[in-house]
Amino acid sequence: MEPEPQSSWWKWVAGAGALLVLVALAYLLLAPAKQTPPAVPVTLPESGASGNGAPGNSGAGMSVSGAGGAVAVSDFLKSPTTAPDAQNAGVYYLAGSSCAPDAMYAWCPRGADTGGKFNITYNKNDQSFIVVLLAEPLGAERQVAEQFLEQALGVQATQLCGLDARVETTNSVNEQYAGKNLGFSFCPGATPLPQ
Repeated sequence: MEPEPQSSWWKWVAGAGALLVLVALAYLLLAPAKQTPPAVPVTLPESGASGNGAPGNSGAGMSVSGAGGAVAVSDFLKSPTTAPDAQNAGVYYLAGSSCAPDAMYAWCPRGADTGGKFNITYNKNDQSFIVVLLAEPLGAERQVAEQFLEQALGVQATQLCGLDARVETTNSVNEQYAGKNLGFSFCPGATPLPQ
């Protein structure tokens, strides 16, 4: 007596179908929910009277040491737009994020929304800042990032030159300028960038 060929074929199809249903259910139940945050224009901190004499500093100040000595700044770490990086102790996002724009993880730090054009981080451990330009034209984006940082810290542009800071871009944005400290546009030794 020969086995019925159609009977074993149906069993294989039913088993594969059941497996696909299980995989689909597991994906739906275990995958993180993707929520796209609404697009918001770059919001600069409000300027106002300062506790340390710097414009834009609306609260108590703090001091950040740099190459030019200590610089009095507003306590930007207490700003509602400054976000601690849960993965890196002592690192704070003043602007932008380390995550993809559509990533909605609890550990994902998000500073002020820059539309994905630049990130600004502060490392409390060595009191340094990193500005990463993520869009062209680099010159124009650097100026927006500089204005943001001036207002966030409540300082004048020239005071940024005294900070321990790097301004850089990534290889995927511009290979010519990637890996270099481009500097703040108004500081000595800054790299001229296309506007």
